[in-house]
Amino acid sequence: MLLPVHFGLAPGGCGGRKAGCLNKKLALPWPYGPNLPRLDRLKLSTPRGLDSQTNHSMLKSHELLGFMSPALANEIFTFTHDEEKPTYRAVLQAVAEARHVRRVFLERQSRDQRHAAMAATLAKPSMDVAASTLLRIWLVKKHTAMLVDFLDALGIPNEKGVVEDLPGAVADAKLKAAVDTLLAKHPPEVVAVYLNAFNDMNTAQWDNLKAMLEGDARLQLGGHA
Repeated sequence: MLLPVHFGLAPGGCGGRKAGCLNKKLALPWPYGPNLPRLDRLKLSTPRGLDSQTNHSMLKSHELLGFMSPALANEIFTFTHDEEKPTYRAVLQAVAEARHVRRVFLERQSRDQRHAAMAATLAKPSMDVAASTLLRIWLVKKHTAMLVDFLDALGIPNEKGVVEDLPGAVADAKLKAAVDTLLAKHPPEVVAVYLNAFNDMNTAQWDNLKAMLEGDARLQLGGHA
């Protein structure tokens, strides 16, 4: 099944697969279920009311993977391999198809070699669905605390990171304080990936967050902030 969550959310807040999650008015589908044999079981739709051109200047998921440091990309692949095997297999299958090889060919490679191939392939525009699936799973499963920290710092009511709605805008000072809180507690590059994805994929798109992502040296990708 596909359970929707905002990109400020933790899946545990609505009980993982509980039907109650479906009643939330949320922007990002939560692609997690007992059987995910193909990537189309993980496929993520454009949020209702969000045109694909609405926030065209923000980095897309495939661009995030392309610009991030190799170390962070490898961390994402390793976490997904170890903790979210259905997602890892589905993304690996998509990569294999894009490279015109069988999945077993990639599985027989060393992990470092396989992950380098996955990173290179997922950085292509045609792989944005697979890239976004990978990033969303990693963020909501590994970095729940960061999502909660951000919402709490903004004063947005949430239940373990789950929210009903996001405000259409937030004050500059409050946003800066929330971002400062994240950077004080979490790796800067991880924060940068999260905030880029947050503003690109949610229906509530904040111009002041976009400006921070473009102008704050601490929020640059590549591990060289």
